[in-house]
Amino acid sequence: MTRDDTTLLRRFAVEGSEADFSELVRRYLDLVYSAALRQVKGDSGLAADICQSVFIDLARKARSIRPGVALAAWLHRATRLAALAAMRAENRRAVREQEAAAMYEIQQTEPAIDWAAFRPVIDGALDDLSDRDREAVLLRYFRNQSLRRVADSLGVNENAVRMRVDRALDKLRVVLAKRGVTSTSSTLAAALAGHAMTAAPAGLAATVTTTALAAAAVSTVSTLGMIPLMASIKMKLGLAAVVATAVATPVVIQRHQLLRLGEENRSLKMQTEELERLRLENAKLAASRLDPNEVTGLRAQPGELLRLRAEVAALRQQNQQVTATKSPTAPVSSKTVSEPEHKEFISSEAWTEVGSDTPERAFQSFMAVLKSGDANRIASAVHWDVQWKEPVTEADKKLVEKSMQDYLDMLQKAPGKLAAFRLGSLVDRNDDRKRVFFSTRAGDGTQFDSNFEMIYTDGQWKPVLSMGWVDRGNSSGFFTTPVFGPQIDLDP
Repeated sequence: MTRDDTTLLRRFAVEGSEADFSELVRRYLDLVYSAALRQVKGDSGLAADICQSVFIDLARKARSIRPGVALAAWLHRATRLAALAAMRAENRRAVREQEAAAMYEIQQTEPAIDWAAFRPVIDGALDDLSDRDREAVLLRYFRNQSLRRVADSLGVNENAVRMRVDRALDKLRVVLAKRGVTSTSSTLAAALAGHAMTAAPAGLAATVTTTALAAAAVSTVSTLGMIPLMASIKMKLGLAAVVATAVATPVVIQRHQLLRLGEENRSLKMQTEELERLRLENAKLAASRLDPNEVTGLRAQPGELLRLRAEVAALRQQNQQVTATKSPTAPVSSKTVSEPEHKEFISSEAWTEVGSDTPERAFQSFMAVLKSGDANRIASAVHWDVQWKEPVTEADKKLVEKSMQDYLDMLQKAPGKLAAFRLGSLVDRNDDRKRVFFSTRAGDGTQFDSNFEMIYTDGQWKPVLSMGWVDRGNSSGFFTTPVFGPQIDLDP
């Protein structure tokens, strides 16, 4: 960065001088636009969007850019990262459009499934699936969630969710065939998407809420307190029966029952009105706390939004795992989300091996192994999760070997890209699968938030590196998961 560039950027960072920032944009816009245009294959509109994103990033990070950094190089790097992200987004959009077109063609050519025959057996067939497969199908088709939302709920990437859903549909199709309902996986998916979820009747939500709250209030009474209460109720009912039998007046009994039911109905109505009033007050309070400026600021910060989404996914995962059955093969955690072991950043000079008896310690030891740069130690420190297709060919084996080597090459570069890390929360996926959330700091001071899946195997915790094939109609595609998450680029 020239002295003049440093002065302009510093004045903007400290004084907020728009004129100085405009001068920097004027100087470097052609460089950024040209670089973006080359990388997005001549799409001028997308290149202009990337320019906007790069200079927004420059304005946000103006205070953290050191005076000695070459501004042209910094902007070129930021342009490359923004272009890669834009191209990935465009590729994902193209894949979704192709899948939608393929699904439409399938729906036009394949006979529709007989829902009348399918409906009585679908729920029983779902019970034959594993918990993980059943959960994926229910979220995808019975709650009409997109693959991205299902991935957030399950705490995995979108490719893994797509493969899990396809595998579960194949299993479900086989189970249904044994029960007399035959179809293809694509026809089954279309039938589930169109018929699986039915809207509940209007007003049922209020009734269910009122009844559940009333039952919850009763359940707070202790078991010892319920015994004399039940005895008292039985005694009163017995006395009422004796009196009714003695006087032999069924009409009077019926009148008393009608009066009691009327009183209960009025009480439930009052409770419903009170719940509605509280709901409206809560909505008003939430609206009054919403700051438009804060929303605008969050929308302008994609990194912050990604971090928040990750935390939401972690909380959802925590809620799903509260009642999970504990397995004796792995240490049992007393809480779903654990407190971080380190609240401060640990610089690369202090990375040491501290064991692998917990996910947090195993992650710190893994970072120390990366620092050694020994490819053999790195390969043995991770768990390779390969999901093979059938049949396995020699070309498939070579592809997996090359992908493993690519992983190792990137991991060997990590110490040169990451200057420090800080552990965050720990989220249970099941007894032998955890997700460690962490923050890393690059050499230029840039901070990224990401997460890593850990598995308990052979008496120790290890980070998971996943790869495999995902079926797409008549073909399949090979996928690999990012090493440290999509926010951290370990490419040269």
